[in-house]
Amino acid sequence: MASLASEKTASQKNSMKEALKALKEADACLKTSLFGNWKKDWLSAAPLYARASNHYRMGKEPKKAIDCLVKASKCAAECGQEFEVGKHNQQAGMIAKSMKTEEYDRMAAKFFEQAFDAYKDNGDMVTAQTSGKQAADIISKYDIHKSISIYLKVIEALEALEKWAYTYQHFRDVTRLALRA
Repeated sequence: MASLASEKTASQKNSMKEALKALKEADACLKTSLFGNWKKDWLSAAPLYARASNHYRMGKEPKKAIDCLVKASKCAAECGQEFEVGKHNQQAGMIAKSMKTEEYDRMAAKFFEQAFDAYKDNGDMVTAQTSGKQAADIISKYDIHKSISIYLKVIEALEALEKWAYTYQHFRDVTRLALRA
């Protein structure tokens, strides 16, 4: 008899079907052929990968959800949509963070750092500082010095835009970490 933990509910099974459908559509957007698409359609593929990720997440398949978000991020980067790149990386980081293992925590920190860079390149420092803080908070469990360097990178970017209230909060966080080190 199979355990109840491995059994999927009807809504989870439906989510998995929807995820596979969206994934198939997204992959079709990126295929080229002599008689069909001549160029890859990155713009259409990105939201389809994001939709597949959401369905995988609802179907309790976080690893597949992360993979789809990485693909969505790549598609958005090909289109030059930096905000979308940041959004997909931030979502992937949140899913990886929820896995609660050291491996996935490190992966989450990497995703949050990528989101920080994407948001910063887009000029959205308020959102970028949130991602940078999330990355630094996760890394502080394993490497305080790297966490401090991420905070300092965030602080530099905020100071350049004269966002003093956010800068003060991060200085306070860096001081706490430095005292712990």
